[in-house]
Amino acid sequence: MMNNVLKLIFLLIPLTSCYCRTKESPTNIENIYKNDSAKLVTIAIKVKPQKGTILNLANQFYDNLELHFFNDSSVEKTLYRTLSISRTKLITQFGIYTPNPKIRLTFQHAFLLSKEYDTIHLCVTDSLDIFFSKDNKKPIQFIDEYTNDLASIKGLKSVLEIEKKMEIATLRLNNSSFQEKQKKEIQCYIKQTYLYSVMRFTNLKLTTSPQLVNQTSDFEAFLYKYDSILSPNLQLLEIFKIIKNNIENRNLSSKSYCKKFSYITELKNVFNNYTAQAFILYDLKSSTSKNDSCWIQATKNLTTTLYYQKNKQKVDSILFKFNAFSSKNTVLNFKLIDFNKKTIDFNKVLLTANKKIFLLDFWATWCVPCSKQNEILNSKINNISNEIGIIKISLDEDSNIDLWRKKVVKGEIHLKSIRGFENEFCKYFKITEIPRYMLISSSGELLNEDFYPPSDPNFIKHLNASLKK
Repeated sequence: MMNNVLKLIFLLIPLTSCYCRTKESPTNIENIYKNDSAKLVTIAIKVKPQKGTILNLANQFYDNLELHFFNDSSVEKTLYRTLSISRTKLITQFGIYTPNPKIRLTFQHAFLLSKEYDTIHLCVTDSLDIFFSKDNKKPIQFIDEYTNDLASIKGLKSVLEIEKKMEIATLRLNNSSFQEKQKKEIQCYIKQTYLYSVMRFTNLKLTTSPQLVNQTSDFEAFLYKYDSILSPNLQLLEIFKIIKNNIENRNLSSKSYCKKFSYITELKNVFNNYTAQAFILYDLKSSTSKNDSCWIQATKNLTTTLYYQKNKQKVDSILFKFNAFSSKNTVLNFKLIDFNKKTIDFNKVLLTANKKIFLLDFWATWCVPCSKQNEILNSKINNISNEIGIIKISLDEDSNIDLWRKKVVKGEIHLKSIRGFENEFCKYFKITEIPRYMLISSSGELLNEDFYPPSDPNFIKHLNASLKK
């Protein structure tokens, strides 16, 4: 998962340092969430003509909320987005908008959005960077300066070097002008970054030492200590994936049937934590083997958690939202536009492509992360079975059809969704963010409504394995 796009996103996610072995009881955790009260907070960004930025709020592991601030006019504008905030949220800047497709600029910024603010004012510069405006009534600043260096493990030789980086970041934070409450919030993400770096370093170097034996217990203590602060983010997601993969690899020789979800019971204390339970939903949603006995058992485990109790409607809509008949009809009747601007039904595309299964790649010309994922996909194309077809579907607005046609690569299957995100197909499958990947059979049967991105280390393995289902 350490591709260029995710490297960028992870670097944007601040981390903290907190080594507490004391756990809060599940009762205390439940009280924290019961007492959450929501407040509307507005982000206002002054954007120069033909410029813009994208901010990301990882609202849940399954639900990244992208805040688009694009100014296509000829005059400077202030654009607004209002969010409901119950607890401090981590906001990252991971994409830059410019009408010039040759410009690929990215910046590493992150800040905490809390109920202490009514409105947060930012500005987009000529160079497409962002900064906080003087219009803010309370001072606010980016916190990535405490975490970016700590997130990098390039050239490191030992965990001691990561620990030294954390000490430096913590010292700088202690000497800063932040209030104590803000320091604790930032310290949370410094510690998260530290754990993120240590776990990646361990996986890459395949080292073993007394310092690394208790990684998971350290992470468990971190989750309980900072549960009232922690906001789901992609760096945290990567930590969960590393832990899950380590347990799966350790159980390769085991006779246990449900290896894929064994982490839920093996790490019971970790997954008694609310934030960790959100990862179970992400894992179930991303699974390529839905509705087998292991998946069903893991789903039952999830439904006993506090996370499920608080998000029952959302969880049910994600895990149990489709029936085979309605989803197949929706796929086959998907209305698209081909390269010649002619309307075409999706079932005709499937009939002529002559493949067993298809990976649907949803993207748009303005989507920087889509371009990055596409580069990774192209680098892995030779490892994909010839029985698998790739269909690239643009969700650009109909007014951008000529720009889309310029981006089409010969030899690939390119189509454009009629009315972009407003197409009935997109509404049915709740496609609200891109890039997004789906798997379908040649007959239009839905195999996976949210497949792994090309950047995921498991992408090729699970894509090819889907032929055997």
